[in-house]
Amino acid sequence: MSSLTVRKMQTGEEDATFSLVERVFNTFVESDLNEQGKREFFCSAKKIIYEKPSDHRLLVGCFSGEILGMIDMRTDGHICLFFVSRNAQRKGIGRKLLEHAQAELVKSKSTGVKIDVNSSLYAVNAYEKLGFCKSKEAQTFNGIQYVPMIKRTYD
Repeated sequence: MSSLTVRKMQTGEEDATFSLVERVFNTFVESDLNEQGKREFFCSAKKIIYEKPSDHRLLVGCFSGEILGMIDMRTDGHICLFFVSRNAQRKGIGRKLLEHAQAELVKSKSTGVKIDVNSSLYAVNAYEKLGFCKSKEAQTFNGIQYVPMIKRTYD
């Protein structure tokens, strides 16, 4: 998708960004969580998207004005949210979002950095294709099943 634009989420795009997260989550991730996990996830996602914590960088990928993907990474390199619209998956949008988030992180560090994520069970293969490796086996916390993964970069 050559004309995809990756940029910081702008004020007024919170609803569209949250809607994307909600749709993708409900399609691919929801079945791996119990009710507590779903509540915990949506509470956290809303806080990140609507309150915009200062230690987070939330980027969106847009094509023809439509938000097709998003990534939220803390300044310590932890990916909190990373979603691409169902119809836009496997088209390089996730890779481009990750590259932009990684570039921002690298600019703020003087040495190599690590990026980590608690991947949904569904997304493990996608993260592996993006260069991540499992750092531990699947775990459950507050009703959320996830696989800890890590990627080291030395840009």
